[in-house]
Formats: sequence, C-alpha cells, structure tokens
Amino acid sequence: MADTLTADLYTAITGDATLSALIGTRLYPGIASQDAQTPYCTYNEISLIGDYTLQGASGVRTKRIQISVFAKRGNGGRTTVNSIVEGLLTLLDGKTGTMGSSSLFHVSVVGSVSDYEADRSIYVHHIDFEFLYNI
Repeated sequence: MADTLTADLYTAITGDATLSALIGTRLYPGIASQDAQTPYCTYNEISLIGDYTLQGASGVRTKRIQISVFAKRGNGGRTTVNSIVEGLLTLLDGKTGTMGSSSLFHVSVVGSVSDYEADRSIYVHHIDFEFLYNI
C-alpha cells in the first residue's frame, strides 16, 4: 500500500473551514516563492522511521512533518499567525482515526518555535507534528 499521509494532510488542512478561510490553498511543499501571497503555510517531511519485527516491516511508521506559518507584519500579521497555529493544533494535535486514506494511531506536537524574518517583515511559526500511523 502506498504512503499517502502527506497528500492526506494537505487535503485535511485545505479542507478545514477555519484554515481554508485563513490560507485558502496556500499550503506549499518545501518552500513558497518569494512573492507568495501571505498568509501561507509550508510543510516539510523531517523524518520517517519504520517499525520492524522479526518478520520484517510491520507497516507502522512514525513521520515528523514541520508546518511553517507565514504572515506579513502589519494588518494583524501576528494575530493571523496565531489563528492559523490554533487552527492547526485543533485539527491535528491528539488526532486519532482516519485522515483521508491514512490510518492514524496518534498525532502529537513535538516542537514549536516563533520567529520574525526582518528582511521580509514576516512573522513565522514552525510546528513539528509527529504522526504515528499504519500504511
């Protein structure tokens, strides 16, 4: 079976009413272009660990995905970042069950940090989510 977690995550975020109202479909893999309209999010797969038994791969995986939130300074940029972060936490933190075709055992936040990119006048917040799931 194919690993569809990242595609299912994209669909879940862009399909969530709260997050869609804030970022629409401005969710980019890796990095966004310099001229991307804010606010937006990016996502990066940080690590992938498979679970193995004496019989081989069990099908259970742990994947860490970092989601970064960006919003321009002014016009409520920091508040917008905070709203998007809260939307992501509500959608994902502690989630179990299914997300698209992915079977989730548990999703948890394993890291979070705020930053400000002075050269672009952009507020940034990075959240690392750890997904324990079955493929």
